Amino acid sequence: MLVKTDNLHEALLDNLYGAVFLSDLDLTILYANSAAESLFQMTRSKLCTLTIFDLLEDQIGFKKTLGELVDSGTPHTRRHEKINSKITGKSSKIDCSFTPIDVGETKRLLIEMHPIDHFVRINREHALLSAHDTSKSLVRGLAHEIKNPLGELGVRHNY
Repeated sequence: MLVKTDNLHEALLDNLYGAVFLSDLDLTILYANSAAESLFQMTRSKLCTLTIFDLLEDQIGFKKTLGELVDSGTPHTRRHEKINSKITGKSSKIDCSFTPIDVGETKRLLIEMHPIDHFVRINREHALLSAHDTSKSLVRGLAHEIKNPLGELGVRHNY
């Protein structure tokens, strides 16, 4: 059954994990979802006074990439980009996708940002736990050999 509400699209966007922005070709933010508010710790109204360049650290690289993207009309993704919150001064890493879209006869840019700090931390912890388990197993085997050196060979030689 199709659910009909007046604000269905907004409700869907506001419940996504990733930050979603809509901007014009000058990269002025026209729309930001609630994940964007959380990511940058700014209200929607404050975000909509900024450009995407106000939020991203690698402005020169992004300007070049976005210029090419708008000209070609193809989507583009950048991984492990650093962003800064102007209010808190905190930085974090994101995966960022840019998709040119047509809204009527007007060209816009759909921008998605997915925070990856949490995933990087989980992967790092997993690698540390794996290394710890390997070390533990190695030490256990070494301790056994110290306690019983060549013990199995002595059993086999019955003179």
